[in-house]
Amino acid sequence: MGFLSVLLAPVHPAIAAVGMFISAALMHFGISSGSGKSALLISVFSPLGDNLGLTRQVTVQTVLLGEGIVNSISPTSGVLMAALATANISFGKWIKFVAPVVAIWFVICVVTLLIGVAVNWGPF
Repeated sequence: MGFLSVLLAPVHPAIAAVGMFISAALMHFGISSGSGKSALLISVFSPLGDNLGLTRQVTVQTVLLGEGIVNSISPTSGVLMAALATANISFGKWIKFVAPVVAIWFVICVVTLLIGVAVNWGPF
């Protein structure tokens, strides 16, 4: 953890928060369990966020937003795949439909995190 903190120390906290959000989203493709991924990432992200000057609320939000944005496009999500199979919609057709919405959500997530860092969101 110390190595990562030293490596990312020169990075502005807002950039660190966005990077943590993107890495949490990417991790969700491999770990589709929200609680499992949270247990793994929060234990790593919490001290990292502390060392990088992020509040705990912003740190947790990076994980939650990363999971939330991927839930609608992850082929490892049993719920999504079952819903698509029940509706007789191919995964490729679903991705084409939802991609613009996910892009908008991505921008909203980044803006939300930037605001959270700017206002030092949270009591901690």
